Amino acid sequence: MLRHHSLSFAFLTCLLLLFSNNSYAQPSAAETRSLLPVPAQVKWGASRFALKNTWRIQLNAPATPDSAVRAAAQRMSTWLIQQTDAKRLAPEFTSSGAADLTIRYGQVGHMEAGDEERYSLRVTPAGIALDAPTSLGALRGWKPCVSC
Repeated sequence: MLRHHSLSFAFLTCLLLLFSNNSYAQPSAAETRSLLPVPAQVKWGASRFALKNTWRIQLNAPATPDSAVRAAAQRMSTWLIQQTDAKRLAPEFTSSGAADLTIRYGQVGHMEAGDEERYSLRVTPAGIALDAPTSLGALRGWKPCVSC
């Protein structure tokens, strides 16, 4: 009986040490600046994007795009106007030319199929770029933006 308790304690201790290892931890709140959901990797730069009187959005999607991405971009535009109290800000979707926000994804994603949700979000003085392999990633890319 004593041997069984000793083995159980040793096993639990090993599990505790294994899961407390920092290699399994996500970036700290200081590294992510409290973004939600917490990204797997963050690299902060010094670039800033300044809003103008227009908010041009370009969607680069497959031949049959996911309508949810366009709807999310529209919701993001509405949120942006509310956050900045910029009644003069006029959202506009464009198919070519310069854009303040460019969203690129390769294919429509399906959650039930386990498609990728990763994305890359870059902010530069020239604009904001959201790139993802699937529309699921493009949709996930907005969540950190609105949590700031």
